[in-house]
Amino acid sequence: PPAPPGDAADEDAATAGERVEIEESAALVEGTTNFVIHLSREPNLKFRGLYSIDAEGRCGGCIYGIGPKEMTSDMVREFLKYDSGTKSFKSLDTKGLSMTTDAVVFHPQFSKLARKRDIY
Repeated sequence: PPAPPGDAADEDAATAGERVEIEESAALVEGTTNFVIHLSREPNLKFRGLYSIDAEGRCGGCIYGIGPKEMTSDMVREFLKYDSGTKSFKSLDTKGLSMTTDAVVFHPQFSKLARKRDIY
């Protein structure tokens, strides 16, 4: 049987809405090659936010969560890599962001600058 009138328009609107959402997501990560989780030590690691890192690994912007709007390597107290074998984060012996960095812990003075940010 033929579809009732209006169903095709509703489907087209939903498809257009999905396209807009995909385009907005693509714009959010354009130029981003890595994402880093912001953790705090209170006394155990706790999720605080998500940052996108630029292609050169120099800086990052807060996408979601609680933390400074922008991040640089000097703000980071500890760089971490996730070990899937032990299912835990291990400290990296590095002084800067890289493709192997999965998470960071900020120096306390930068954690105090925290503001909640929603996606976008």
